Amino acid sequence: MIKIYGDIMENKIEILDKISNTEMSMVYVGKNKETGKKFIIKKKLADYDSKKVLEIYKKLDHPALPKVIKHFIDQGIYYEVLDFIEGISLKEKLDKEGRQKEEDVVNWALQLCDVFLYLHSQNPKIIYRDLKPGNIMLDKNNKIYLIDFGTIREYNKSKNHDTIRLGTIGYAAPEQYDKKAQTDEKTDIYTFGITLYYLLTNKSPCNKPYKIYPIRYWYKELSDELERIIIKCTKKNPEDRYQTFNEVKFDLVNYKDPIL
Repeated sequence: MIKIYGDIMENKIEILDKISNTEMSMVYVGKNKETGKKFIIKKKLADYDSKKVLEIYKKLDHPALPKVIKHFIDQGIYYEVLDFIEGISLKEKLDKEGRQKEEDVVNWALQLCDVFLYLHSQNPKIIYRDLKPGNIMLDKNNKIYLIDFGTIREYNKSKNHDTIRLGTIGYAAPEQYDKKAQTDEKTDIYTFGITLYYLLTNKSPCNKPYKIYPIRYWYKELSDELERIIIKCTKKNPEDRYQTFNEVKFDLVNYKDPIL
């Protein structure tokens, strides 16, 4: 049992399921035993970074981002309690169904563009750094939600590199491992492109040799314009990628009738 303090004093949360378990954190679905209300509960070792991330996240207000209900530290463990999303992660959907339909992936991609446009419009810009199907939830209305903000950072133009290297192997952009580079919105564009690649092909970028191919290498029926968009998102040199999600969204909206 995890006891939640504050406004819901002495209520206990029953753990129903584990959503994810990584080196960074564990994420569960929990339920208030008295009311039946469900929550997302995130658990990790308490440190300065977890508190800093929460302070950034609490400022955000977007319909695709779950609300923080409560947060606390108990015996050196940091907990976040967030709104529950009724649905499944896109990773679970891939595991159950295999590669996803092109029109569905483009729909989700456009929703993600709006989320990243919001994050990157903040002052300072919020860089997510760890987009992947396991961090995207899908509800019954085909609406997506972005979860697990444990790697977010505020962009600081005065810095020439990140303080800590964070990201998931296979998804992380090259600059996330470069001690002389700072992540920015182009980093999120890279992980976005890798995520689309996985959703369309069901070829995990986390498997060796960590190489991705053009999507039509696997399935010729996929759009060549969509292939071009993903290739541009995932260029190794950040300056060769799209520079903003506005550019990405424009091409995705017009991918069936590209404007040359």
